[in-house]
Amino acid sequence: MAKGSKAAADFSSFVRKRKTDESERIPDKKANTVGQKLAACRVSKAQWERLQHLCIAEDTSVQAVVSEALADWFRKRGLPW
Repeated sequence: MAKGSKAAADFSSFVRKRKTDESERIPDKKANTVGQKLAACRVSKAQWERLQHLCIAEDTSVQAVVSEALADWFRKRGLPW
């Protein structure tokens, strides 16, 4: 499997685990970094570290896939990216 496909699958799994429930806080609209946005969504430290690992990958196609998946995740929820 190509690295980009693996990253997309990993991120899709990450997103599925983050299903929204009514007890979650709504992210702060003023959050301006990925870390602040994910923190506002109450993403666990382990999930954030996994996402950082995917984003730091040397393969730029992996970075692009993860970045686009994350942007799409925020857009679908009507959150600023």
